[in-house]
Amino acid sequence: MTGSRTMREPVVHPGGAAAIEWDPSPSFTLQSTSCILVARASTSPASIYAPMTAIARFLFPVPDGRRSPATLLTWWESRRLAYNLVVGGTGLLTLSVLHALGWLPPHPQFDAPLPVILVYGILANACYTFGFGLEALLERVWGNDVAPVGPTLWRHGLVFSVGLTLLPIAIAWIGYLVTAVRWFLFHLSTP
Repeated sequence: MTGSRTMREPVVHPGGAAAIEWDPSPSFTLQSTSCILVARASTSPASIYAPMTAIARFLFPVPDGRRSPATLLTWWESRRLAYNLVVGGTGLLTLSVLHALGWLPPHPQFDAPLPVILVYGILANACYTFGFGLEALLERVWGNDVAPVGPTLWRHGLVFSVGLTLLPIAIAWIGYLVTAVRWFLFHLSTP
């Protein structure tokens, strides 16, 4: 292949959208059966990019640019309320589904005691704090040699917390199905 392409630093557009544009200027002469295409970041208005939606901005936040422990803590704490709202809302959904399962015959009861719910919320927030601690540790050990990991840790922690909060639904459904099959097939009453 002949021709040269240059790479520029990635650019984040307003709203957090990144743009990638093919560089059409150099001409290529294919000298083998393979061809490598190179993309470059561009700030030109003609670049092909889609503005980020609210959910994308929520799940893919811009990392802290200053990278000091105080600014990292501020970055993490500014997202704690959103984390608690999402995980808490998921918990309410889980409790609602567990309660609704009790309406179906043979009417099993899946109640979660309030102390267990409170301990779960406290532990979820403690684990959230470990995200900041891990990012601060990585920043301290490797400095600028490591890319900011805060957004990735935040996103993965949020997804894990939501999945863990939804897990009782799967467990309750399995318990319900076992109870219902036993009740329907053998006409046994539930304890």
